[in-house]
Amino acid sequence: MLGEYWVSDRLGLSLYQALGEDRVPGELGPSLYRTLGEYRVPDGLSPSLYLALGEDWVPLGPNPLVDRVFPNVSYSLIGRVILSKGEEPWKISALKEKLQSIWKLNSQWRLISLGRGFFQILLNSEEDKAQVWGIGSLHLKPGILRLQPWTQNFNPNTQRTTNAQIWVRFYDLPWEFWHPQILSDMARGVGIPLKFDRATLEGDYGHFARMLIDVDLSKPLPDSIMIEVGEDCLFPTLYFENVPSFCSFRRVLTLCLEEGLLLLDPVMGNSLPSSSVKGFVSYADLFKAPPARVDIIPEYILSYKNSTKETNILLSSFIFHCRSRSEEKMGYSDDEHIVMLPMLAHGHLIPFLALANHIQQTTGFTVTIANTPLNINYLRSTTANSESKIRLVELPFCSTDHGLPPNTENTENLSLDRIIDFFDATKSLKAPFYNLLVDITQKQGKPPLCVITDIFCGWAVDVAKSAGTVNVTFTTGGAYGTLAYMSLWLNLPHRNPDCDEFNLPGFPDRCRFHITQLHRFLRMADGTDSWSRFFQPQISESLQSYGMLCNTDEQVEAQALEWLRKFVKIPVWSVGPLLPPSLLNKSNTSKQHSGKVPGLSAEKCLEWLDLQEPDTVLYISFGSQNTISASQMMGLAVGLEESKIPFIWVTRPPIGFDLKGGFRSEWLPEGYEERIATAKQGLLVKNWAPQLDILSHKSTGAFLSHCGWNSVMESLSQGVPIIGWPMAAEQGYNSKMLVEEMGVAVELTRGVQTSVEAKDVKKVIELVMDKREKGREIKENAAKIGQQIRASAMAEEQGQGSGSFFKSLNDFVTSLINARQEQSLPNSNDS
Repeated sequence: MLGEYWVSDRLGLSLYQALGEDRVPGELGPSLYRTLGEYRVPDGLSPSLYLALGEDWVPLGPNPLVDRVFPNVSYSLIGRVILSKGEEPWKISALKEKLQSIWKLNSQWRLISLGRGFFQILLNSEEDKAQVWGIGSLHLKPGILRLQPWTQNFNPNTQRTTNAQIWVRFYDLPWEFWHPQILSDMARGVGIPLKFDRATLEGDYGHFARMLIDVDLSKPLPDSIMIEVGEDCLFPTLYFENVPSFCSFRRVLTLCLEEGLLLLDPVMGNSLPSSSVKGFVSYADLFKAPPARVDIIPEYILSYKNSTKETNILLSSFIFHCRSRSEEKMGYSDDEHIVMLPMLAHGHLIPFLALANHIQQTTGFTVTIANTPLNINYLRSTTANSESKIRLVELPFCSTDHGLPPNTENTENLSLDRIIDFFDATKSLKAPFYNLLVDITQKQGKPPLCVITDIFCGWAVDVAKSAGTVNVTFTTGGAYGTLAYMSLWLNLPHRNPDCDEFNLPGFPDRCRFHITQLHRFLRMADGTDSWSRFFQPQISESLQSYGMLCNTDEQVEAQALEWLRKFVKIPVWSVGPLLPPSLLNKSNTSKQHSGKVPGLSAEKCLEWLDLQEPDTVLYISFGSQNTISASQMMGLAVGLEESKIPFIWVTRPPIGFDLKGGFRSEWLPEGYEERIATAKQGLLVKNWAPQLDILSHKSTGAFLSHCGWNSVMESLSQGVPIIGWPMAAEQGYNSKMLVEEMGVAVELTRGVQTSVEAKDVKKVIELVMDKREKGREIKENAAKIGQQIRASAMAEEQGQGSGSFFKSLNDFVTSLINARQEQSLPNSNDS
């Protein structure tokens, strides 16, 4: 019915819809005036609805119609149904029937869907409200119903919106329009065009054109666009692939009824082209619901079937402006709180901060990171230029109380012999951390959903339990290295004078470990030494946690994750790779300096790299905590020079010298810096370099690394193979995995006690940098893993839900919510 749609007179509503400048007679009322491009209601009507496309607003103030129809609106409550992954959403009628069986209300009441899983519960008396409120939240099976007080002008759609890069298909597009410039012009009507897929560029697949477009999800997504061709118009249909499920933008047309408010919610599913949608009723059928069921929100898609060209124009415009996207799952309640406690080391603080940002952005939860004052200041410096919403809370800590140097609040610049004393001192955080959890509980009326603590903070398991919540262990390393580290400390000693190799519980027999892969403290550990007395109980207590989060990708470490899960016997969720988005999309990464001042600016490094051929530069860095001996430094320097390979080397004073002191030329061969500068072979960067910029540059061909997990992931994400020189912690096991399991590395040497000969350095460098045989194989393996890491991370960043992080995080949060509900709420079936 073009130009006019009638609703049953029993509803007391007439809806006229006209094209152009047609208006509905003013004597009808309440009437909704709608012209394409503008929605308005005559000023004389009450309530008045103003919906100007592009800027939605409704005049505030008393609403006499609502007051007349709903005199008991103050008895309302707001409910939200939270579903687990894969659970089917409730039909409103079924949900109301379920709730009535539990609440057993004697008076009539209504359940009104508001979107995003929210419902207004319109009750009839203060007694009914008290009865429902007293029962509280419910475990509905499926889902959980959360209650909250009703407030005037409640809006469920107040969530932060972002842009996303989305593949968009253009259907019904004549082949003559398949020109890059024409396609780009069309894409600009949707967002910012980024690139075409191969089939579109080659023009050999005429079903649809496909482009990657940066789309502003705060605006409605069009179902079609109009192309003027002379006096004719074409309307190519659009299909948006994998729109983030947590970005839902509803434009709900509200009609004023004598009986109340009816929300017309034409659900658009996943923006499928109209031609592919089957079995949906027409727009006119939308208004055939009987008056007794006006509380039911119809979920219909407007049909294009048997309609004229003019009707299609009208319905396309209506869909464009009034569409609402169905949600694949209902969102989490945003009143949850997660508290995190990293170990006091920069290599742990940064992954914790990255995880906190991911959790906050994905769930909307409040996330607090607690740590000592200097470490909190360090985290603030890394987030100063970002939009991070993470709360940072200081815990009191005095290093001198534990016999440590003043202001020692992290492992940086501590000698290995003092690190174990520092680790022991961190247990003094137990009381202030408990007080923080109690304070949060008192302020928000319930404990945090969980606390996430470092694997070296096993004492937090009991603290969390005492505070009424659960502890989740986060290991900032990968699955392979974490399993090896835990098993080695839990299965002491590792001394066998007859054999240097041994099997390790948790690993198959083929994964034999060598005694030289163990740090010297671990080789000597027997369960009575100071290192054992710290690590054994902390790791054992961590295994009593609710679960474990691991900074790795499900595809990259599938086998190691399987071994880890069997060993720890608690749930393990893979929540990596925790890498900066700038590293994944090859944008400028120079701001990712982690609060440190580089020895050479990123600009200078990039200028030098730009002069080199692709895949020819060797980058050398041993991390922020490590250095090598003076003799090793000399052997490495000579080997680098003899290899003729261009390199960037991050230098620090050798073992036995003040790491904060200046670097001396005497630690290198005489005239070394001058020779490599003259030959333009290398750059020596003092103390710290912009690592992300270097690894992501096309000229970088390999990374000589200590094999810390953060560095490993940064390197592999760019497809850069590794020359291993592990130093401490789990680095030896990471190197073992990179060489034996992944085939992306060659190990040069281990630790600071070994002899490093220039000829060995030259041989290994040439092997890895060679584009033939072994070098080519290593490069190909690294490139393949890099593709996996970037694909998973980018899927998570764009909210597509296809990355292992997104899936694991969703499972993790849902598991926590369900577990708490099962412990604290009665079974609704027993009510």
